[in-house]
Amino acid sequence: MYGPVRTVVWEGRGREAPPYPDYTRSLELRLRVLRADHPLIGTTRAYLGLALHKAGDRRAETTYRTALEELLASRGPENPYVGNLHADLGMLLAEQGRYREACPELRAALETLRPIFGEEDQRTDGARAGLGFALCGLGRTDEAAPLLRASREWRQGRYPEGHWRHAELDLYEAECLATSGRSGEATRRIEAAGELLTRTEPPNQSLIRLARRLASEAR
Repeated sequence: MYGPVRTVVWEGRGREAPPYPDYTRSLELRLRVLRADHPLIGTTRAYLGLALHKAGDRRAETTYRTALEELLASRGPENPYVGNLHADLGMLLAEQGRYREACPELRAALETLRPIFGEEDQRTDGARAGLGFALCGLGRTDEAAPLLRASREWRQGRYPEGHWRHAELDLYEAECLATSGRSGEATRRIEAAGELLTRTEPPNQSLIRLARRLASEAR
């Protein structure tokens, strides 16, 4: 999720989540004082889902799905918060290797976010790269390649060498290498990305977990 609230409490996927009990208390308070269909209910639950996701908590998926239902009802399918939540849920599924389930969420995210923010935006790029990754996992490398290439070009123009977002994309591209039978090259790419990620402060635990899974599967 990205938006006005998130710029205060969350600075992007590279930053660790504040303790999710804070979001739990915030949600409980808003459930008491707001009507059940108020947009802030779904928004707050989405932030809770993101904190659980970053913490590796199994409740993240259910929280995301409940928040998505609430936001679709309260904000509508073309709202940026809905697009962001499709992306977050899609990435959770992709990180778990559930690529077939992830693709529809990431497509929905891209279709929602691209008209609102354009191609040159972090939110659009996150959905674009995530969809490329999920397609790689399904062996659909021809479809994945232009998405990952566009993301690589965009990130090279925005982030310095050694930034964790380049390592994130290295992991995504490594999955394409692995499904294309180039396991040795994939392993080298994953190991290099994983090493960079462990040096990032604060460490991005979601990506570190992903690197470990991909490394195990590529061997």
